[in-house]
Amino acid sequence: ERITDDVEKVLNEVEEDLEEFTQKVSNPEFQQNLKDKVRENVEKLKFGLGVSRKTKEEVDERSRLKILQLLEDGKITTSEAERLLEAIGKNDE
Repeated sequence: ERITDDVEKVLNEVEEDLEEFTQKVSNPEFQQNLKDKVRENVEKLKFGLGVSRKTKEEVDERSRLKILQLLEDGKITTSEAERLLEAIGKNDE
């Protein structure tokens, strides 16, 4: 019975955390802030075309890692991560 109580407690905590996360990412201000940051970084990449190929590749790799970290941290969805990674790929063309 104690195990059942412990499991129920953990499940309740997970449910609360999930609700908090859902509210955060549903917030229009959070979404706009994320879009603005992505747009800003895409513009930086566009203006960075004059930099060396090696530097651009390093920036792209750091960007990919950051996107994956945001995904792992639950700050963006899988579909958002895919779109961001695709945008980086298009900048390589």
